[in-house]
Amino acid sequence: MKKIILLAIAVLMAFSVSAAAEPFVTLSTAVPGLLYAVDGRSEYDVSAQYGYPAGNIIAFPFLAEDSGLSLDDILSDSLVGQGRAFWDALMLYVALDDFSVVDGRGVIRLSPMMDFEGGSASLAVSYDGVSMLYRAGGWTDSADIDGVSVAEASWRTDPLLTLSVSADTTLSGKGSVELSFYLDEDMLDSYLGFIGASRDELRAYAMEIASYELPADLISLIAGIDAGSASFEDVVGALDEHKMLDILDFIGFVAIASDDSRLSETDPFLMCLVPVLSVDGKAVDVDMKRLMKDAVRLAGLADIM
Repeated sequence: MKKIILLAIAVLMAFSVSAAAEPFVTLSTAVPGLLYAVDGRSEYDVSAQYGYPAGNIIAFPFLAEDSGLSLDDILSDSLVGQGRAFWDALMLYVALDDFSVVDGRGVIRLSPMMDFEGGSASLAVSYDGVSMLYRAGGWTDSADIDGVSVAEASWRTDPLLTLSVSADTTLSGKGSVELSFYLDEDMLDSYLGFIGASRDELRAYAMEIASYELPADLISLIAGIDAGSASFEDVVGALDEHKMLDILDFIGFVAIASDDSRLSETDPFLMCLVPVLSVDGKAVDVDMKRLMKDAVRLAGLADIM
């Protein structure tokens, strides 16, 4: 549980880009959507959450807003700013780790949507008169939220993958945060050169892995072609047309690099990714590689706690 909490904080820290906490809070409004993955329910009555183990997931937006955590402090050259960022993150961790619902009201509705042909999946989190009295980190507090937050993943795009959260709630205000991952072509070719493999070999291996792991109908739906009867060249051409050839390259790279005993478990997923962050539709000049490194190191910190 501690590792999950630290990883959630690390990832949200990597998204946050303002001296104010608004981007961080915008992202936090989508966190209750994780409940759908936990038990598949689409509606939660907050009044029935007393003693519920995942109550801190429902309250995460409140705790995130209260934390005041900001990227300006995280990246500050000042020891005062860095110390404040560490303190805010620590207090958020303590609040999450020692949390209990006292009382609450309102309803949270989760609405997933999958569009394979359009290349996207989303989950809307709707807050209807949600308010909560809770105890976190030894302190009792209350908060409320109304509105909607939508988390979305898109893969038929120029980036390899785009993750975004758009929120319009009474807690976060109206805003959006988007993180796009591009394939680092130079790094990929450099690695292939070291192991003596070509792009065609990489893609053929990726297709073999995908055919083994995924039903043919699903591959056909994603690629927009009959994968069962299409040739390798036809599949590659279809993926290229739908801006998904980089996904095939990435799958192949991860599969090959995961068998490389010289690399760690996380290396294959991070080596060839170039992240680009946008807030409210505008790209932000932030060293995302550094933030990714910090997120990974913070997650690793959980192993020694």
